Amino acid sequence: MKKIALLAILFSTSCATTKRVDLLKASENGYTINLNSKPINIKEIYLDRNNISNISKNRKLKIIDLTQKNVKSAFPYLSQITTIKGTEKTNIIPGEINVVVIDGEPIESENFNKVQIEVSSIKTINFVKIDSSYTFCRILDNIVLIQTNAH
Repeated sequence: MKKIALLAILFSTSCATTKRVDLLKASENGYTINLNSKPINIKEIYLDRNNISNISKNRKLKIIDLTQKNVKSAFPYLSQITTIKGTEKTNIIPGEINVVVIDGEPIESENFNKVQIEVSSIKTINFVKIDSSYTFCRILDNIVLIQTNAH
């Protein structure tokens, strides 16, 4: 039963925001994504849609410019998120977190030092410890579920 619940969490229909999906598609189609005039890798950053004041698209140059309302917004790496307080309540040792799931999109631990999330976009963070005897692989033992305000 726990396997089914876990799969439902991982493959929920709310995988990402429409705007994030659009930005990912544009990036795949050769567009450069700029945040406050600096290029970003949209695959490795989760933005707060409520902190975007302007979006402009230059089709000729294949550039999408995003401008933030608060340019001093914090963008910690997932490795920093997974070491925050709260893990003691779930008996999870921060270094043993295997997967972070953001809006249904799983990110494995080897990418925690690459992926950033804008702090103001985080709606909830849940630490889930699953008894390894119930999972089909070790990678799903310790999970952090992050829901953004995109929902």
